Amino acid sequence: MNTLPCITVHHYIDPDFQSQRTRWLTDEEVGFLEDHDVSACVDVCITRNNRQEMLVGLRTENPAIGLAWIMGGGMRPGETIPQTAQRNTARETGLQIEDLSRFIFVSVGNYTWSLRQKAPQKNGCHKIGLNVTIDIAPEEVAQIDPRPDFSALHWVSVQAVAEGCIHKTHRAMHDMATQLVLARPS
Repeated sequence: MNTLPCITVHHYIDPDFQSQRTRWLTDEEVGFLEDHDVSACVDVCITRNNRQEMLVGLRTENPAIGLAWIMGGGMRPGETIPQTAQRNTARETGLQIEDLSRFIFVSVGNYTWSLRQKAPQKNGCHKIGLNVTIDIAPEEVAQIDPRPDFSALHWVSVQAVAEGCIHKTHRAMHDMATQLVLARPS
């Protein structure tokens, strides 16, 4: 099987860094930050059958409400991309991925949304999405227990997403699927 393009993502952290996160921000504080800053998120394209199928869900919250999307969420101070992918995968699917090297970096997305979850929703938000993939085994597929960010989770053909055949799929999902298809053997 071909591999995804070799992209090395370095995590540079000052050895004296300590996260100052001591509490969850209020919705008002999050809204203020979204008006003034670009945040990072890590989206995880969970696949099975050697990247033939990908897990997508219909979003129940903004941004991207009603669109087919992959698992993911915000990055916390001090986390590496694989650590964020691991935490978000567990939160949204219940899967416990121990081996962080299984998460393969795919791409970066630059998202601007006209709506957001926190008030005022109409202000929208801007996010940098760090996109990774992980191919899971049949026994892991059986362990998936979806969380409420999605109305339903479905396995869909990566090829169909790449070709634009899946209804209500954001362009970012098309691009991710296209990269996975291009990584297959000829």
